[in-house]
Amino acid sequence: MTSSIEKPTSNTSISAMDLQGILAVPVSNLEAWKCLPPAKSGRGQKLPLWARMLAPNLPRSTAALLELDYSHRLSSPIPADLRAAMRMAAAKANKSAYGQCLASFDAHSAHVPAPRWQNVESGKYFGWSDAERRAIEFAHLMSTRSHAVTDGDFTQLVQAFGEKITACMVLFTAYCNMQDRLLTCLLTSAESDTQDESLAPPEISFDPSVFCLDRKFQTPIDVPAKQNKHAPSTAMVDPQWSQISHEVLQEKIMLQKLKPTRLPIPPWQEVLVNLPPGLFSEECDIVWYRIVFGFAPELAVPFERFMRTLSAETSDRYSRVFGTSLFWIVTRAVQCPYCMGHCEMNWEVAGLSKEDIQNLSRSLASDDWSKFTQQEQTAFSFGRKLSYAPAEITRRDLEALHDSFGRQLALFIAVQASRYHYMVRVSNGFQLRLESENVFYNFWNRMKPNSPNTTST
Repeated sequence: MTSSIEKPTSNTSISAMDLQGILAVPVSNLEAWKCLPPAKSGRGQKLPLWARMLAPNLPRSTAALLELDYSHRLSSPIPADLRAAMRMAAAKANKSAYGQCLASFDAHSAHVPAPRWQNVESGKYFGWSDAERRAIEFAHLMSTRSHAVTDGDFTQLVQAFGEKITACMVLFTAYCNMQDRLLTCLLTSAESDTQDESLAPPEISFDPSVFCLDRKFQTPIDVPAKQNKHAPSTAMVDPQWSQISHEVLQEKIMLQKLKPTRLPIPPWQEVLVNLPPGLFSEECDIVWYRIVFGFAPELAVPFERFMRTLSAETSDRYSRVFGTSLFWIVTRAVQCPYCMGHCEMNWEVAGLSKEDIQNLSRSLASDDWSKFTQQEQTAFSFGRKLSYAPAEITRRDLEALHDSFGRQLALFIAVQASRYHYMVRVSNGFQLRLESENVFYNFWNRMKPNSPNTTST
């Protein structure tokens, strides 16, 4: 009988572990639990290192992220052995040593035979079926060039695995890319100071009331610190950045309104039966929600809880225009017209005129960022580098973010910049059709300007 792979050990060599602590420092397991909201079950379990780093500053978001991590690693309908292989493909693409350790741990837990796993590590995939190889290669492509996934690639997965599991694969690879970047920002070791069991996702559940599900539109505020509105452009010139002009980007946004989404968009009444109470009380026209809640609610609902809770814990610290601009940087780097279109919609809801929006996006698309403050330029440069080459984030990059914003706000920005990589990969994976009207006025419960008998709430 073929033996399964060995369990990863705590002395696995991980580069950059000495850099840990620039944005957050780990607290003890006991202290982390004191920070977290009360758990319905599983309280006191050994927490992963990243959770012990995030809990003091983002307690409710950390709770949501623990549930999200568990849903992907142990509750997903994707077969466990294939899920581990896809996780390894994404981690290798992102050069995430921690991600590779998680993949190996999950492969051990799934009893993947050692020779079969060694082929995954080598990138040859011998011993895996044609359909499984396509899924593993899909995870790699989603991590490197998600915009290059073709309709044919997607259709082959649907033919082999069905619509639901294929949808779960999109969400899973999106989560892997978010997690790899978050781990990079925290620069955590592979649990070098803990027992091996901490690589396992703890089975913890929290009362839904600890999460923030309200969609409260925060009043725009200035990025903290009084600076001149403009600063000399200090961002490193990136040859890739301005190769696609602002005009071409606008054309891509318009074309995205004509693209058919790769899965049928279900009616809202079919979606609503998959949702827990309180998440939506009204019909939603956002294509993203209809697809993810319609086909993979067991993975999409935990992410939605995390996203809304993270917004509640961070968004009152910086302006919506700034946060959306950082999101735009990620959408441009990953080439996601759907999310780029959503950025323009959210800028409009925040009060920018059509002309303001075009001027802002044109400046962001250029090599000259002198119209932005030094703080903004630092954040945008960080977001761009985290998109292109997460493994190349250095102490200097993190210290620049820290020095510009302070430790806590720099941490919030890094977590949000990582989270955006989930959004863009879900959008690119499904090739979501961009809505023709601004769907975020309804989402944020705000009325369009000049609407009769209405005021903003």
